[in-house]
Amino acid sequence: LQDGGHELYRKVPYDYDSEYQDIYFRIAVALMDGDINVHEALIYQSETKMGKHTAASGRFLRDFPGRLVLYPLVAATCAVIFFSGDWTDFGIAALCGFASGLVEWGLSLLGAGILTDVLVGTTTGFIGGLFYRYNGRDVCLSAIFLGNLYWYFYGTAFVIGILEIISGELQVGVTRFIAVSVKTFVLCLGAGFGLL
Repeated sequence: LQDGGHELYRKVPYDYDSEYQDIYFRIAVALMDGDINVHEALIYQSETKMGKHTAASGRFLRDFPGRLVLYPLVAATCAVIFFSGDWTDFGIAALCGFASGLVEWGLSLLGAGILTDVLVGTTTGFIGGLFYRYNGRDVCLSAIFLGNLYWYFYGTAFVIGILEIISGELQVGVTRFIAVSVKTFVLCLGAGFGLL
């Protein structure tokens, strides 16, 4: 607070986790209803962040190597359901998803997470381009690319940026919107590099 004014700062994760968000919402409701006090709410919030209040299967799928199971499934099903791919595209998207997961895991181990977008895009473009070139050009690159890169697009941050702009928080909203636009551009640029 300064001179009677205030600034509001929001931190919204790009990797939106609906189970954790639901638990945090329940903690807030319990606190507001007086069922728990602030100290208990903070402890429960810290324990939630450590994964103590979620199923073992959920903890396995939240991090590598278990997370590698999700990438091909999401890529393949999105390619077919949302982007009109066929069964060939399903298989190629699953392969791209697995390769992208390996790239992301390797970069996280090396501490080079900032390169994730460009290298995941490049991997997707490279694999999709190989199949397009040597499989008779009968694969749908847009279904494969969008199906695989769907995991990496920052949809939640785009929507929140627009909502912040609409609600009058122009500086925060425009900054968030431009940041995710640049990150999405880098992801797509990597896919273009991979095609080359």
